[in-house]
Amino acid sequence: MKQIGDVSCVFSGVQEGRAKGVVVILLSERFGGSLKECKCVDERIVWIRLKIEGVWMTVVHVYAVMEDRCQSVKDEFDVKLQDTVWKVARSDLLIVGNLNARVGDETDVWEEVLRRHGEEICNENGKRLLQFSSEHNLLIANTWFPH
Repeated sequence: MKQIGDVSCVFSGVQEGRAKGVVVILLSERFGGSLKECKCVDERIVWIRLKIEGVWMTVVHVYAVMEDRCQSVKDEFDVKLQDTVWKVARSDLLIVGNLNARVGDETDVWEEVLRRHGEEICNENGKRLLQFSSEHNLLIANTWFPH
């Protein structure tokens, strides 16, 4: 973790050269003291554990592999995310970031994870996210609201 003025910065990525992914979580001075634990998994995954006003929260921030990358690279990312979630798995888990996924609108098939504001298109990364969300009882929040 690094302090930049009154902001706490949890950064995961490469220090030199061209990055394939970078994730950053910034915490204002108000919440910086709430940070209890953090881990940079790799250049695409970082997580923090906070206790805010007596309530615990685990935030996993990700930058998923692009849709056009090879299957083995996507599989490697999926394994790391899976391992991360198992290590931090709690009822207060929130996964945020760019998952590079389009999950479609098949609420009849994915009713436990999708709501009615998904888009028509579902790509391969979207299928992976739907399956992952279903396995972990997670909701895909951006399908809850109209865009």
